[in-house]
Amino acid sequence: MFFQELKMVRRRVRTATSFRARDLWHGGEDTDFTLEVYRLVPEDSQEALPGWLYGGPEVYGLRSEIDGLDRPLPEALSELWSTGRVQPGDLPGLLHAMEPQLTAPDFQPVLHRQFGRWLAILMPVGLLALWGFFVARDRYHRAVDAIYDARPSAEAFLAQPWTEGQIVVGLQGGLPLAGRLDETFQATAPRGVSAPLATDSRLGWTRAGAGYRPVLMAANAYFPRPGLLEVTLGSVLRLDEVGAPAELVDRLRREAPDIDLSLVLCQGWRSEPAPGGTALPIALALIAFVSLTGALVCAIVVPVFAVRKRRRHRQMDWALARLGGFRG
Repeated sequence: MFFQELKMVRRRVRTATSFRARDLWHGGEDTDFTLEVYRLVPEDSQEALPGWLYGGPEVYGLRSEIDGLDRPLPEALSELWSTGRVQPGDLPGLLHAMEPQLTAPDFQPVLHRQFGRWLAILMPVGLLALWGFFVARDRYHRAVDAIYDARPSAEAFLAQPWTEGQIVVGLQGGLPLAGRLDETFQATAPRGVSAPLATDSRLGWTRAGAGYRPVLMAANAYFPRPGLLEVTLGSVLRLDEVGAPAELVDRLRREAPDIDLSLVLCQGWRSEPAPGGTALPIALALIAFVSLTGALVCAIVVPVFAVRKRRRHRQMDWALARLGGFRG
């Protein structure tokens, strides 16, 4: 199956220390023990993995020279040893006394898990991203609606100044062309602009005010009447960003001496109607989903881990009290 449960096993990293103590599993005989350090790794892993990859905290186990068995330490004893509150020689006796009451969750590292802190971070991030998603989506739809509601006539569009990124929808009456070149070329759309699938394009020009403006059209563009180009959708872009060859631009300049070559109307092309386009709402929605899902998981886990942490502290108090009684 493609998705399988990832089974984690302990893999030895190093020996932390060695010491002599009574082995209560073998009648209290004095023997050598080692305190082994392990990390949890996938069962199928064949090589040592860096701690940051499966980087839970290190876990510990006792190994007696008599039988060589590895006896895992519960987290309470691991914490007491790693913080210097018990000596290595105390661990075998404490573990032997605790074993009848230990359960599987007692060996899972929870004391240093900060799910409450993650909840405090992820919840506001998720809510802020969700708010940003609705704002960005509303702004995008308002921009689209404004463009489609305008639908200017060709005369009105040609009489007004052109601006880079301007979107033209449904020029009423069609766009009158003053001329066009026969040569075709492969146009390239700049980033954030959608272009038609047709690969071949050609340049033309149209009268705008006292001069001319360039027009980029598909080689097989539709003309409802001679000299009248149908523009159901278009974008105004910089001419030097659409991949027009320099020789064709020079030819255009010779054919229409009064032409303004700074901007070009690209038939069938579409630029984003709002900053960030559709990518911004999608990104914000993804951030909100991941953050709120993580916050939900933390909210579920926090009370469970709180119960386990209280149990760890009770176990540590019991161990310290037992040692105090022995040493007293």
